[in-house]
Amino acid sequence: GMEVRKSADKLTNVKVGETITYTITVKNTGNVTLKNITVTDDLTGDTWTIDELAVGATSEPKQVTYIVKEADLLNHKIENIATATTTNPDDPTEEVKDDDDETVETEEVVPGMEVTKTADVTKDVKVGDTITYTITVKNTGNVTLTNVKVDDAQTNLHKEIAELAVGATETYTTEHTITEADILEGSYTNKATAEADDPTKEGDEKVTDWSEVTVETEEAKGQIAVEKTANKTSDLKVGDVVTYTIVVTNDGNVTLSNVVVDDAQTGLTDIIDVLAVKESKSYTTTHTINEADLIAGQFVNTATADGEDP
Repeated sequence: GMEVRKSADKLTNVKVGETITYTITVKNTGNVTLKNITVTDDLTGDTWTIDELAVGATSEPKQVTYIVKEADLLNHKIENIATATTTNPDDPTEEVKDDDDETVETEEVVPGMEVTKTADVTKDVKVGDTITYTITVKNTGNVTLTNVKVDDAQTNLHKEIAELAVGATETYTTEHTITEADILEGSYTNKATAEADDPTKEGDEKVTDWSEVTVETEEAKGQIAVEKTANKTSDLKVGDVVTYTIVVTNDGNVTLSNVVVDDAQTGLTDIIDVLAVKESKSYTTTHTINEADLIAGQFVNTATADGEDP
């Protein structure tokens, strides 16, 4: 008879990449010497031969090693069997065989993912400024993640990662151009999300994370500039015609609407439905110098413009 004994140097909480060392011995428990004993370790694939083993003798310890794999982690344990076989010296047709197994428990499977999002500018941005975002997705767990979907819907970024190994990262950049609506809001907040299949569960279970960045805009300013010039400003006589040029400009940072332009003394009036940022509109109007102007010694004329403050 034979007795196989197998032991592992680690029995619990082993991690992926860790090495387990198994020690295997064979003892002759019969009453005849055994020869040409073949010993096989199933997990490692190691095979060796013990030439001769006397009655009651135990073979020299044989050590084999195995590196823990992710599949073992998902299986929660590692089972390993060592088998010894030979033939009965008194009857070559009779097989003498024994085996021993050892089960090693792995650490808990903990899937994890971290999304980090940053912006190259975070304050005082203006209309037309382009914000560049950097999005990093990292596998922070202890198992590979699959079918990872990365989305930044507001900037139309949609990416897929077939496999993301433990500790691995993927990085993306995307952009947003600041709009007037952002200025009126006072800030622009943008969110990136990622989800992956959960390797520990079946069905629709997901591993998820998200990150968002808020970019502060400059203060919204509704402003109008009115510039008025005259083609003649001195030595005027009764009957002289003065031509005025009036320029109305939106010199704020938001669009103005229903801008009322008025030069009451010359009878000029107009409404500008929409005046975009930095946009100007020009008018000309006239006044004929009269006797009252001459007596007064001057003619003062005022043009105004006002619009709805967005």
